[in-house]
Amino acid sequence: MFETAPDPTGRPSETAPHPTGSRPGAAPDPTGRPSEVLREIGPQAPGESGVRARIRFHQSWYRRHILGLPRYGSTEPHSGGRAMGSILHPDDAAAGRNFTTPAAERLYLDRRRAGWGVDPVRCTGYLTSSQALTINLLAPLKEDPAWAARVLSGLLDREITAVSGLEIEYAPRRRSLHLGDMTRLDAWIRLETGSGPQGLALEIKYADRFSSRHLRVAENPRYRELARTTGLWDLDDERTRSRPVNQLLRCHALATHLWLDPSSAEAWLAEQLAERPTNGPMNGPADRRTERAVDRTVDRTADRAGSDDGPKTPPTVLVLHHPDDRSAPKTVGLYRDVLTRPELLKVSGLDGLVSRMAATADSAYQRTVAQDLRIRYLDHGPSDESWEEHRITDS
Repeated sequence: MFETAPDPTGRPSETAPHPTGSRPGAAPDPTGRPSEVLREIGPQAPGESGVRARIRFHQSWYRRHILGLPRYGSTEPHSGGRAMGSILHPDDAAAGRNFTTPAAERLYLDRRRAGWGVDPVRCTGYLTSSQALTINLLAPLKEDPAWAARVLSGLLDREITAVSGLEIEYAPRRRSLHLGDMTRLDAWIRLETGSGPQGLALEIKYADRFSSRHLRVAENPRYRELARTTGLWDLDDERTRSRPVNQLLRCHALATHLWLDPSSAEAWLAEQLAERPTNGPMNGPADRRTERAVDRTVDRTADRAGSDDGPKTPPTVLVLHHPDDRSAPKTVGLYRDVLTRPELLKVSGLDGLVSRMAATADSAYQRTVAQDLRIRYLDHGPSDESWEEHRITDS
């Protein structure tokens, strides 16, 4: 599905058109009409402004000038069927062009086979999709757990010896045994450290905001019991009932319930082993080390099931956001204010994660992966000239 790309990361060929995003002599049309460059980049969302508009434009530019794709797609019919430069043409979406590596496409396909959880239209066709971002970021790390451990050690400032489980868009298969709602985690990761296993939930934002869906957790007896037993939140505090913190609280609560329930931990780890392929890129020395760590953890968890000496430290939540997004850190701050253990909440720009990937890369392939992610999601410089032209034309 990457037959047009010259290497495994899907990087464009040397003939990809105008990688700087402009043509010699290109200038705004004095009549105010879009130039040929802007017409190729494609339509933008009317009325959109701020970081979301800039992200959408960069992804439209990326489609044309890095992926080299002249055609663009449109929103779904129920959303108006509006042509948009930041949406891939259906043929290109079907060819996997929204994924930055073959590993990402494999992870997407594996997750689709596992059941409901990823949006097949947005994930394959919308260049601004946070789900596609999550897959593009984490797939190379999932296939190389040793690299994942190095990256997360630096990002979380703790010594991680192995990453023994990583799932995207994770929710328990039997919600009725947990908190009973539709909350799911962007990523759910099990870390092995010198002091024992630790849980990590990721919430990843790109051009989207925190969910506006608001559940009355204070009226849910399961959330009440979890708050009582962990002491992480006071659900009688009006701040915990506010809409801005609702999504982060629900995600943290789900991760905590999964982590502190021995039967949940054992079942999840068993799934990691059951889903592990018998051949392919996950069967190297690094993965065998991780498999041994998983085996040890399953044994420990099984031995401790139903006892009082099992793992008791609640999981950490890490929020990753675009560095130009000013709203995400504010929301994180509001949630930190209602969390009795604020050290369990971390926040980082996406640039922090990608920089750690680059700094800990130990092969040319890994360095290329990190560089491609930076071009795709963070470095707006090459599209600045076209963006300025768009702003002038659109004003």
